Amino acid sequence: MMQKLLLQCLTALILIISLTSCEDLFNNSDTKPDGSAPYVRLDAPLNNSVFMSGKTIPIQSLISDKDKIKELEVQVVNLADGSLNQTVWGYKKHPKTNPVIVDTTIKASSLPQGSYLLRMSLTDNRTNSKVKEVRFSIR
Repeated sequence: MMQKLLLQCLTALILIISLTSCEDLFNNSDTKPDGSAPYVRLDAPLNNSVFMSGKTIPIQSLISDKDKIKELEVQVVNLADGSLNQTVWGYKKHPKTNPVIVDTTIKASSLPQGSYLLRMSLTDNRTNSKVKEVRFSIR
């Protein structure tokens, strides 16, 4: 009788230990923020740059993260009405490489004269995010 009770207690103890050690398998910590936002070096355009209407506007940036960039969104926002929601150009990507190199141009003639905001929004695989913005104008 004592051996049977001891065997049941031992079995219960082993079951508890094995189930609690599996907690990490069910804990999806791969997507929790780790406190490390993506790194963004925006080389062009420089803040408060002025471009003539016939020229091209370079967009050059180096982006990296220790976990990998999940989503990159680049927007050009027209600041004419004071709103930050009037996107006039942009794109969204899900990069496969790390670091991410952005090297593109916009024809200034495709945008009316005025003030603009270039916004780069990034999210890594752990949901850390970073937004980098610079202002420029077209004359």
